Amino acid sequence: MTLVLVVEDMDALREEIMDTLRFEGFEVLGAENGIIGVALATEHLPDIILCDVMMPQMDGYETLRILRQQATTAMIPFIFLTAKADKSDMRQGMELGADDYLTKPFTVAELLGAIQGRLQKVQFLKNYAAETSKEAKTASLCQRSEFYELLNNVLSIVGNQGLALLLIEVDQLSLIYSTLGRDIGAEVLQLVGERLQSVVPSDYPIARLGEEVFALIMPKIADRVEVQEFAQVLIQHLSRGYAIFGHEIFITVSLGISIYPQDALTADDLLKNADSALYRSKQLGHNRYQCFEASISAEFAERMALENSMRHGLDHGEFRLVVQPIVDLASRGVVGIEALLRWQHRQMGTILPGRFLPLAEETGLILDLDLWTLEQAEALYDRWRLPISINISGKHFQQDYALEALLPRVRRYPLCLDIAETTVMRHPVKLIAHLRTLQEFGVKIAIDDFGTGFSSYEILKHFPANYLKIDVSFIRHLFTDKHTHATAQSMIELAQELNWAVVAQGIETIEQMELLHRSGCQYGQGYLFSLPVPPDQFDHWFNQVRDQPNRSAK
Repeated sequence: MTLVLVVEDMDALREEIMDTLRFEGFEVLGAENGIIGVALATEHLPDIILCDVMMPQMDGYETLRILRQQATTAMIPFIFLTAKADKSDMRQGMELGADDYLTKPFTVAELLGAIQGRLQKVQFLKNYAAETSKEAKTASLCQRSEFYELLNNVLSIVGNQGLALLLIEVDQLSLIYSTLGRDIGAEVLQLVGERLQSVVPSDYPIARLGEEVFALIMPKIADRVEVQEFAQVLIQHLSRGYAIFGHEIFITVSLGISIYPQDALTADDLLKNADSALYRSKQLGHNRYQCFEASISAEFAERMALENSMRHGLDHGEFRLVVQPIVDLASRGVVGIEALLRWQHRQMGTILPGRFLPLAEETGLILDLDLWTLEQAEALYDRWRLPISINISGKHFQQDYALEALLPRVRRYPLCLDIAETTVMRHPVKLIAHLRTLQEFGVKIAIDDFGTGFSSYEILKHFPANYLKIDVSFIRHLFTDKHTHATAQSMIELAQELNWAVVAQGIETIEQMELLHRSGCQYGQGYLFSLPVPPDQFDHWFNQVRDQPNRSAK
């Protein structure tokens, strides 16, 4: 039975479409937003996806982009449902890989016609690939519609000789897009594909499965070592410089490898396992390959479980805020509060931010977590009438709709948004424009964890910040490493030159506080003053020190 996934945020319309399709004999899944849609598509691999364009949290374009980047979902036919009939909107969707558009309101006949049309075309391409697989050449890259069936065909004839499936992803493509432009980014991908073809033997089928993901089939392999050696050769060739429009651009790549029959026996499982290996490779760093291992599959399953638990936790009140004071180092008075996110899982207890925040960032759930934090922080301001600082993800500034969701929430109380230094360097041009907009609404901006990235002075001098927050790693070693002390001093002098105030994070001793104050640092936070504590506990601490500004309390 044909499985259709319907992604539509309007409940009544989604249910109407699902009921219609069930009546016509389809099996149907429904998702109320793009985030859930991506999860369901990844888990169930539907035969076709119908998706609204304009949705909160994650719109249809972002949903399609993510699905096209995943090897297991890249080839699923995708039809947009939209009330907008503008040609530029349609072109944007088609460039991302959409197969068709249905303009609302549409009739049942139009809906069924669009679905049948796409399914018939997919079947035609599968039949064509089956008929021509013996003669397939790699003079040009396979289309994603052909690759899956081609992989199945190769598996049917490879016998005991084995084969390897390699997924190759260009790392940090978004950095090239944001710094050099999409035209140069597109040219990089074109040249990567051409270089792959020049290196790979002619009987190795190559495909482009997503915006930045390539796939190739390595048939008739002798053993795993042969595949690993070949993967290293690919990395060496692909990471050499590319001359584009007067620029010499260097990239890195990550490779995930799955081998038949050791790792999987079907095309679906080979793709899934290679995708898991690619995920691990990206975790380990750049210009690396990773062969699939059973432990990776278990880790991938654990990751999916943690992601689902996060979504459940956000809907069922498992997240909470703790607070830590920001102190004036001259007067010892409290001048602000940083609100920090914590997760109290219903079964696993406290889950540390270092475990769940990277996954939230990767999946896009960080957008919802940040908006929840902004809503809850308003109550903290009402409680103590002190400015509130919160950490904010750079993802809010990559899409206009995400910024629009921020604006109504940042006007309600005195607020400082802490943005990691690594985010500042990754998306400087677009970020600067968006942050200036926020500053017009009275929002303060802090560069967080300063010293952990590789900042450019040319970018920093144009950056609309109000505060520089020195990372705790520099404060910890102020008295044990003269180089660390000198580096911290240079950060303070840089901030003074740019007319930014300085906040030192992680102050634990009076000696550290006094040295930082003498060096020109205005503010601090850390265990010397208070641990991050729940609001009720902070009430007790705050009442003790409010009238005793020269007292440091733990």
